[in-house]
Amino acid sequence: MAYRDIDLITFNEVLEKANNQRYLTDSEKDLYIFDELTLITVLAMKDELRPSSKHAVHLSEKGSIKVRLISADNLETAKFFAR
Repeated sequence: MAYRDIDLITFNEVLEKANNQRYLTDSEKDLYIFDELTLITVLAMKDELRPSSKHAVHLSEKGSIKVRLISADNLETAKFFAR
């Protein structure tokens, strides 16, 4: 979770500026909106791997969420689950 102190008028100006950049990808436009954020929390979850996990990770990354695998197991097990 991240935080940025911004009023509604400034947010609308930033959003409009990002949307007016015709040749930027959505990810590049997000840089206008998400610039200067302050990290306030890190979230960790334990969940068993499911067949839909690969697709869920793909959707998260597409939504600009950086997914990281942290494992207390050995390196080969971590590599297997990361695939």
